[in-house]
Parts: sequence; C-alpha cells; structure tokens
Amino acid sequence: MEGSAKDSASEPLAKTYDPRALEEKWYRHYLERESFEPDGDRAKEPFTLMMPPPNVTGVLHMGHLLNNTIQDILVRRARQEGQRVLWIPGTDHAGIATQTKVEKILTAEGSSRQSIGRDAFVQRASEWRDQHRDIILNQLRKLGVSPSWGHKKHTLDADYSRSVLHGFVELYRRGYIYRGRRMVHWCPVSQTALSDEEVLMKPQSGFFYYVRYRDLGSGELLTVATTRPETIMGDVALAVHPGDERYRSWIGRKVLSPLAGCLPHDEPERLFPPEIDPASGREETGEIRDRSSYAAKWVLPVIADEAVDPKFGTGVLKITPAHDATDFEIVQRYNGRNEGEKLPFRDIFNPDATLNANAGKEFEGLDRFTAREKLVQILEQGGSLEKKIPHEHHVGFSERADVPIEPRLSEQWFLRFPQGTVEAAKKVVRDDLIRFRPAHWKKTYLHWLEHIQDWCISRQLWWGHRIPVWYPKGADRNDLAKMHVSVDGPPDPENWEQDEDVLDTWFSSAFWCLGTLGWPDKEFDVYRDFYPTNELVTGPDIIFFWVARMILMGLEFRPKTERGGGQDGSKLPAEEAGERDILQKNIPFRNVYFTGIIRDAQGRKMSKSLGNSPEPLELIEKYGADGLRLGLISIAPQGQDILFNEDQIAQGKFFCNKLWNAFRLRQMHRNGNENTLSLEEIIRRIDVGRMGAAEHFILAQFLSLNRVTEVKVKGHDFQRALWEWISFFRHSYCDQYLELFKASEPDENCRASALAVQDFILRQLLLWFHAFIPFVTEEIWGLSHYGPDGVCLMNTPLPTAEELDRRLLEQHGEFLDLKRIDEVHSYFRYLETLRVLKTSCGQESMRNVCIYYRTDEETAAAIIEKFRSALMKMAGLQDCQRVSHDAYLSYSPSRTTGEVSFFLNVAARDVEAERQRIIDELAQAGKLAQLNLQKLQSSDFRTRAPQHIVAGAIESLELQLCKGMELCKLLRAHPQQ
Repeated sequence: MEGSAKDSASEPLAKTYDPRALEEKWYRHYLERESFEPDGDRAKEPFTLMMPPPNVTGVLHMGHLLNNTIQDILVRRARQEGQRVLWIPGTDHAGIATQTKVEKILTAEGSSRQSIGRDAFVQRASEWRDQHRDIILNQLRKLGVSPSWGHKKHTLDADYSRSVLHGFVELYRRGYIYRGRRMVHWCPVSQTALSDEEVLMKPQSGFFYYVRYRDLGSGELLTVATTRPETIMGDVALAVHPGDERYRSWIGRKVLSPLAGCLPHDEPERLFPPEIDPASGREETGEIRDRSSYAAKWVLPVIADEAVDPKFGTGVLKITPAHDATDFEIVQRYNGRNEGEKLPFRDIFNPDATLNANAGKEFEGLDRFTAREKLVQILEQGGSLEKKIPHEHHVGFSERADVPIEPRLSEQWFLRFPQGTVEAAKKVVRDDLIRFRPAHWKKTYLHWLEHIQDWCISRQLWWGHRIPVWYPKGADRNDLAKMHVSVDGPPDPENWEQDEDVLDTWFSSAFWCLGTLGWPDKEFDVYRDFYPTNELVTGPDIIFFWVARMILMGLEFRPKTERGGGQDGSKLPAEEAGERDILQKNIPFRNVYFTGIIRDAQGRKMSKSLGNSPEPLELIEKYGADGLRLGLISIAPQGQDILFNEDQIAQGKFFCNKLWNAFRLRQMHRNGNENTLSLEEIIRRIDVGRMGAAEHFILAQFLSLNRVTEVKVKGHDFQRALWEWISFFRHSYCDQYLELFKASEPDENCRASALAVQDFILRQLLLWFHAFIPFVTEEIWGLSHYGPDGVCLMNTPLPTAEELDRRLLEQHGEFLDLKRIDEVHSYFRYLETLRVLKTSCGQESMRNVCIYYRTDEETAAAIIEKFRSALMKMAGLQDCQRVSHDAYLSYSPSRTTGEVSFFLNVAARDVEAERQRIIDELAQAGKLAQLNLQKLQSSDFRTRAPQHIVAGAIESLELQLCKGMELCKLLRAHPQQ
C-alpha cells in the first residue's frame, strides 16, 4: 500500500518537504488500517475522550481547530503511553438551527412546515441532515485528528435517542421533571422557548420613558422609568423597595394606570372627578358603568419587594409578571404572602410578539415595536409621559433568529435537579475529583450550582427528541394521573396523543458521555470498559449548559461498570466504598480543559460577520495540517484567550521543514553498519569513552528538558512544553550542537558515537512531537528506520524520561562529564561574544577577521585552544591569538565575557563611543550584581527559594563581578581623549 512504513523505509527523504502529499498519504493509510480504533486488549488501561458534538449546520472554524488539536494531542499521547484509546466523534442535531434552515428552504419553495405536516417536515430535515452532518467531520480529517470513526455518533441516532428518552422517563419517575407555567426566554421568530445559551446579549440604544401613575385617592403622581412602555397594558402593580424612604408611604396605596381614560374605547369611564385630575386637561365627566372590571384593568396596587433596585430609574418598578422574569418572581412572592388578594398574570403578547386582545382594541395585532411608538404618542397626548431620555442597555437576542427575545409566561416542561445530586456535583469539582484546567473556572461553576434554577427542557419545535409523554385523546391534559410516560409509548397508540414539543438540545447533550457508550445497557462492553471518560476539552462559555449538566447526569444515574460502582439511583453500602470512591467512579470525566477564545490582533473575537476569521481549510492548504496545528498550539496558553497571528502559523510550517532537513542531514551521514535504529541498538552504539564534549552537552540538555516538559504535558501545559522543545531543537540542537559537530571534524570512532547520540535524541524528538505534528513525524519515522518495518510511529511507545534515564544508566552508568559540559557552555559564550563584537564593527560577513584575546584564567585559555578550530569556523575568523599586555590593545573594539576579553584587530573608529559603551556595560553589570546581592541578603529568599534558584543567583553574582573587573581593565585601555 502506498505510504506504508514498510514501503517507504528504504527511500531517502525528499529534498523538499511537501506537506500536502504526505498528509493525504498517511491519513489514508490510517483509515484503511482502522488505526484509530481501540484495540481488543482489555488488559490495557482505557482512555476515553468525547468530542464535543459540533452542529450539523456548522463548518470548521478556528475554535474547532484549537479544540480538536488539543483533543488529538491527548489521545495520541495516550496511545503512545500504551493505553486503550476510544475517542468518540459525533455531531449534534442542532434543533433550532436545523429547523430554521429547513424552514427557509420550504419558504423558498412556496411551502411551510405547517402545510406539509410534521412527518414530512421531519423527513425533509433528516435528508438535509444526511447531506450536511459529515461536512465538518471531513474537515476535521483534513486537520489530521484521530478519533475512533467506527464509533461515530449523532444525537438523533436510534440508540442515542433511546438513552436520552430513558433519561427523561427516569427523571420524571423520580419526581424531578414536571410540567408547569413559568417564565421562559421566547423567540418570536422560531416561536419556541430558548435556553440561556441561545440568548446573546447585545448593546442597544434606546430610551428611558418616564411615565406618571396617579394615586387613586389623592391624585398624587408616582413616576416610573421604563424601557418597555408597550407592556403597560400588562401591568398588575407597581413595586418599590421596602427600605426606600422616598416611597414608604406609597406602599399599600392604589394608583391608576396612565392609560386609564386615554384610549378611545375607554370613553368617559374614569375614576377621578375633574377637580383632582388637572394633568389630563380634559373636561369629560360621566359615571363608570362597570366599576369592578374597570378597576381590575386599570387600578394597580403599590407593593414592596427587596428585588427592586432603588438606584435603577426612579426606584419604582412597573410589574408585568407575564413578560418579565423579575416581575414574575415578585408576584409569586406577593401572592404567596397574601391569602385574599392575588395579582393576575396578564399576557398581552401573541407567540410572534404581536399584541393580543388583552392589550386592547387599539393595539391588538400590532408588532411590539409599532405598539411602543403608538403607545408613547398616546401617553404624550394624555399628559402621562413626563420625559424620555436616551439609554444604553443590553438586550437579549435570539442567537439563531437575531431578534430580541421576549420573556414569556408559558406552559413548559422543567427539570429540577435533586439537592443531593447538586451537592455531589459541587464536591467532585471542589475536591478536584474532576480537575478543571485552568482551576479558576471552579469558582464560576460552583457559583452557578449555588444558584441553580429549574431548567426549561421543552422546545416548540418538530426537529429533535420528541418528549415521551402521551395524553388520552380528548382528555384534560392537566390531569397528570392520566398521562403515559415511557420510552416506547402506550400499547394502544391509536387512543393517545403525544406531546408536540421536543427536548432542548442541551438536555440531549447532557447524556453525551453516557449515551455514546451504550447507557443504560450496563452489560454493553464499550460502556463497561470506557466509562467514566478521562478528558473533556471544551469552551468555558458552555460550562453551565453542558459541562455542569453532564456532571449532574453522571452523578444522578450512578452507572455500574467494571470501573465504577452503584446501581442507577441507588446508594452503595458503606463497606463497599467510601463516599469519595463512589463519587470518583461515577463522574462522567476526570479532567476538563477549557480552551480560550481566539481573537484577532485588535482583540476582537473572530467571526464571519466581522470578516476577521481566516478560512481554516485555506490555512491547511497553505501551511499544511502539521504547520497549522503546531502554530496554533504555540500561541495558545492554557485556558487564556489567543491573539491569532498567521505569521506564527507560517512558523509552524517552517519548523516542520527544519525538522525535515535535520533528518536529511542525519540520513546523509548514515553508514552501512546501521541496520537498525531501535532504542536498544542506539543505546548500545553510544561509546561513552569516545563521546565528545558536544555530545555530553547536548545529552545533558536533552535529558533535563525531557523531565521538565513531561511534567508540563501531564499538567496540560502544552504551549510552554512545546516552546521549550522548539527552542531546544532550533537553538541548542541545530544552531549550537550540529554546527559544532560539523565544525569539529571528529575521527571515525568519535563520529560513530556522536551519530548514535544524535539518533537517541532525534528518535525521541519524533516520538514527542508526533502528537503535535503527526504527519511529518510519521513520514520521517518510516524513512529513518527508527522502528520495525510496517510499525507506525503512532503505535510506538513513547519512553518516559525516567525510562530513558534508567536505560542509559543500566548500559553506561554515570556517563555525563560535568566538566566537559561546562566547557561547551563556555565555548558558546565565547562564540556569541565574538559574533557580537564583529557585528558591532560591521564585520559580521567578513571571514578574514583577526581576533586577540586576553585572560588571566588558564582554564578559559585552554577551552579556547581546545575549540580553536570550531571557534574560527563558526565565528568566521582568520586568526585568534592570545596576548598578555594591554598597551598593544589600546583603542581596539572589545567585548568581554568576564573571564575573557576579546579585541578586534582594527583601530576603534570612535574611541569615545567605545569608551562610553564600556561604561554603559559596566553600569549594567553593576545593576545585575546588585539585584542578585539583594536577593542573597534576604533570608526568605535563601530559605524558601528552590536550591537551584539560589545557586543560580550566586553564579550570576560571581559572573557580573568578574565581568565588572574585566570591564574596568578595558576602560583603562581606553583613556578619555
């Protein structure tokens, strides 16, 4: 098969790195061999990850790229660690979004869902879903992600749907799901209730309307500031804060609506005699023909409630309980306190946000904003509008329809989680049984659970999981005793009518960790083996709507598996496990990684509407999937917002190319004796006695970094671990070690040992980078003989830092020579100093430069002489001589490392400038020395700082003091003119 490891092993690396060709080849190779599916070895530790199901209406965006790259890193690392990996991909049916798109298609055809009926509409939606649901998954394949495609799920799949419906039925039987009339977010276009997540708050320019209400007895005026005067027809009271001294005397009084007597159909029906009604300016008189109905409509009590904000507006709140959540709660409390008088809930809106008959003849049928304009005119004409002033505020918009939502009193299905489950959900996060990364999201999560509200789970749609409740035909639906609730429905369906509503998409998604594994079938192998899951990668914007609810569902249903314990809804006996153990075995996942938001260079959230979001597939075409993945992770600190920089994506491709070229160089140095480059053989080929100082230097850096970054990766700190390895490969390995290796010209025996060290490092680099850049590493692996023919890098274990250290010690004992390592560090300091000296004099490109150096330390001189050949090649020198007196060097451009001073064999072009440079460098050395001295004089620093930090401060102080002394010598060699 083209692209297999076996077929390509004998080929040399191509001169040019071509990401497109090798990425297509290797992904096809993986799919044909089902490489991403979990193997059958149940003795392995399972590792489970659930892909957050993207909407079938969606396309790949930058957030998807970041999220799925992080997931892919996690699962690829788990495979390398020998775990049995199951990463379930899937899609969400996206109830409102899909229904809206299909309805638009029907409208364009001159039809509607109502005209074709429910069954035909669901069929059309299913066909549309089938055409579109794999689009985003195919795009993810382009990114190189490696989920278990054979376990792909869709939220409307038959088996998953049964899980969702089973959950509803069980929660209903336990008394946690109920039907009731409560306040919900309502979309007047989709004409359905919405979840909080589907409401977007947008800044809006509007007005505060100051409206006068008149005391029914004294005629005294009470002014209310409102942004929604069109709801005045739904007023049932005014409310003030009980502690507001301005309005204490108003509590318990009656006021007249500002519309009383102002409407044509109201005629002369007024409660005020003309002498106490001067504001209206009208002289009509007359008797009220129906005082009770008139008073019920227009006379409003003034009540007190602590929910009123005295600082908002005038501190008086008009109460419309059918159209405002706060007002609804105020009226509920008021009615609960009063046995006699109860305030009504007057609904004045139709489902499409036009006004209904309860609003009166003048407003019936009008759009809400048209009604607002008309009502304001009536208030102005009647003298009840005191003023209106501009007001900036935030208004909730329907995410899909992009129109202002309406708070609406509606008959819906609600879920109230039991307090015991809520407390358990707090505990598992508070005690880090579920670990949030970053940890600060714990506070947000716990705060929401402290104030958890009953959840509206019904939607007035046709696309989704239809609520599994049936009512006897012709019977009163409010008679709950006669309802039938089950997954499969009643045995005689012809005598029943099913509830028309469907379940909220978030309700179905709350079972994602359970239903995708086959719950509630506790004997299903996948379910028994892979629940609970290990990781969840998602955005913090859905921490309440999805993360918290999955945790609640997992704890509520307590699945019994080989990895868990406890029957559904039951308590484990005390002798079987403690409380912590029970919770730990019933959580849906163990870690939650919250990604940041990707923003443009101006800090704006990327979106199609702003035109600031690059097309992901175009980026993959331009830079390759590996380049995009590497570049994206390199700018994504753990949990922080990300400033997108395409230049960094380009750097990702550049790094892949550099990696490619480094292995081409290694392949060019291969000899016929290297039949295998397995880890065991490589370690045997290292001849410690013939290792050069450069090999000691690079091995020491590599082994140290391997230990440090292993900890970072386990802590999900991918960006910092990645940057450290990138820096090591670019700077330490390529720029320093390889250049020194090429310049040193070791003999054949030393060369063989050096190549073995290179293989040791390069092999581990491929294994480490594979999770980040899978394609280029897989290609190089196959062409470099680092594993058996036919065995992919993806399936090769990644040795831990501890394992590498142990293997080297077992083969060679303590082999790193610290003295020789220090020599190489000194060499590179000298080399850098020489390069800076040449650059400062405009000699950086010259190869015939002569350098003198002076030092009082023989060790430093010995190092320079030892690396003389390499130093001259890499610094571009014609000669490098040691001198012992200053007079000869007067006025020469110079640089010092502290123990060694280097002089360029040319006269200084500007002696005073050179003198000033030395003075500035001396001052900087003094500042650094002083800072380190202050640290070391602090007892807290010496006792609390890690030992290596204290040692570093001492070393830095010594270096700056030494450098200062040498700079003083240089200053004497440059007397002031």
